[in-house]
Parts: sequence; C-alpha cells; structure tokens
Amino acid sequence: MQPLRLAAAGTHAKLWFYPPGFRQAAHSHEQAHVSIIIGGSIREVCGGRDEIGSGSQLRLRPYEITHQVEFGPDGALILAVEVEDVVTRTTASRWIHRDLSVAQRVLLQWILAEGASAETDVGDCIQDLIADIETESLRGSSPVWLTQARERLLDDPATVRIDTLARAAGVHRAHFARAFQHWFRTSPSLLRRRAMLMRAIAAMASGERLAMAAHAGGFADQSHLCRAMRSMMGTTPNHLMHRHSVQHPFNTRRLPPR
Repeated sequence: MQPLRLAAAGTHAKLWFYPPGFRQAAHSHEQAHVSIIIGGSIREVCGGRDEIGSGSQLRLRPYEITHQVEFGPDGALILAVEVEDVVTRTTASRWIHRDLSVAQRVLLQWILAEGASAETDVGDCIQDLIADIETESLRGSSPVWLTQARERLLDDPATVRIDTLARAAGVHRAHFARAFQHWFRTSPSLLRRRAMLMRAIAAMASGERLAMAAHAGGFADQSHLCRAMRSMMGTTPNHLMHRHSVQHPFNTRRLPPR
C-alpha cells in the first residue's frame, strides 16, 4: 500500500495507513527503522515476544530481526522513519517499545501539522523525536561547545540550522540532540520553536501587525505562526492579544495616591 504523504524530504519518513485486520507475514528489514503509532493498534510477534502496540507509542526494530505484524480492528496510522543515519549500533536485543514522552508528543504534533510544507523544520523535529532511542553515558556539566550552540540558537532561531551547529561542534546530529536533551532538558527543535514564538509574541505585544510579528519571529507567514502558537499554547494570536487585555506599563497613567 502507498504512504499517505511524505512527512519530510531527506529524512526518509513516511506516513502510512494499514487497514483493519491487515497482516504481514514473517519478514525482516534491510535497515533499522522506527515506527511511531499515531492511531489504531498493532500486534507484533518476534521470537518469544508477542506484544500489542497502540497510539502514541514508538518502536525501534533493528534490521536483522524477523517479525510478524497484524493490525488491529481499526487499522493503524503509522509514521515510519528509516534511521540508518541516527542509530549506528542496533541489535536484535535492542528492540525498543515505549510510550512517547510529552515532549515527543509535541514534536509529533508539529510533524503532522507541518507535513511537507516546512521540510527542514520537520526534518529537525523528526530527528529530535527519535534521538533518544540510543542511550549513552553523559556525565559532568554541559560542555562549552553545547552551551555555545544553545546561545547561537537563541540568538538567531529562525535561520541557524541545528545540523550546522552539530557540524561546527564536530559531533553527530543525533549525539547533539541527546546531549542537548540531557543537559538542557529540552530538544534543540523545541527550544528553537519556543524562541521564535517568544519573538513573535513580543512583536505583537509592542503593536506590530500579525504579518510583521510572524516575520519578526522567523515564521513563513501568519498561518505558520498561528499553527505554532496553537500547538504550543493552545490559543491563537488574535485570542491572546484581543480577548486578553495586554497592558503596556510604560503607557499606563499613574494613579494618584489614596
């Protein structure tokens, strides 16, 4: 069956829908891959393991395993990601099956909302979403290169590319994301989106029109800004600025003492 749409060019990620009751006979894959179950359910049998997976779960399957799959009574909508450039050491014993964290759910929401319309940004979100499927020992304090990268990202969130920061630091993109998450408790793509959104909100609060505020934040257009604000804050720019009274202290008349 054909994928519904390309999730992000260059990341080898596609969105698939498998119909109810569909079965895949025992098979293996040429490379490791991640399946993120968005809706529905699946049953996987591999060796002595017989597991049920449902929505908001992530599964890593190393390339050498053989498994059978049966899709549930409602079918399953799955984001499939090839991870040869992200996972370098996967073995059959490292078949991972876990629920998505809150941060991963936010990233997944952005991926689905943006689709192929913002390919670079979506690609970064996908890489951050699956970056923690490999664990590594990280000790001590934040390294200087990582702190400097964070400052560059905050200074220019709209144009500085995360893979560029990783290359400048001399580390793999996946290691960069895992280190960032470990020391700063957020992913680089989440931090970038928050920084962009805060700039846009500051512009709106200072009286800029929505189109100019979107530009100030580095968003493609007003719609892009609205989607970002809705996913992060559960509201829209108009609701934020017009339904709530935004006060400017420097313009507020000082009341006389009682």
